[in-house]
Amino acid sequence: MTIAVVGAGIAGLACANRLQQLGKPVQLFDKARGPGGRMTSKRSAEGLS
Repeated sequence: MTIAVVGAGIAGLACANRLQQLGKPVQLFDKARGPGGRMTSKRSAEGLS
C-alpha cells in the first residue's frame, strides 16, 4: 500500500524521506509547482523573494 503525504513543505519532505528510509512506498502531493513550502525562493523582476 502506498502512503500519501500531503504537503511538500519541510515537514512533509522529512516525513516522506523517513518513510522511504523505512522501505515504505510514498506518494507526495502539494498544491504548489515545486517542493519547499514557505522555504521556497522565487525570482521576480526585483530579484529573489
